[in-house]
Amino acid sequence: MKEKRLHPECWLEQGIAEVEKRSITETRGGRNRLVITDGDREIRMKILRKRAALAQRARVTTDMTKLLRLLGKMDKCKEEVMLYGGVPAKW
Repeated sequence: MKEKRLHPECWLEQGIAEVEKRSITETRGGRNRLVITDGDREIRMKILRKRAALAQRARVTTDMTKLLRLLGKMDKCKEEVMLYGGVPAKW
């Protein structure tokens, strides 16, 4: 088997030429991004994180009164997030 060696500069030139030949379009994420202001987006994310924390606590609790209280708080989060872009489909 014959070994092939390239100078680093030649290798970079070939790589850059190959990348320039191809057209790259990003197709991941951001398809259904909400059109809201940055401030509203920050408030919405805080509410979503708060609900996720409450859901995590609800999954591990065994006390029924605590569970009902957590579910009540989760419903309040649902009402709050309605003001900032609506409720996610997963809820």
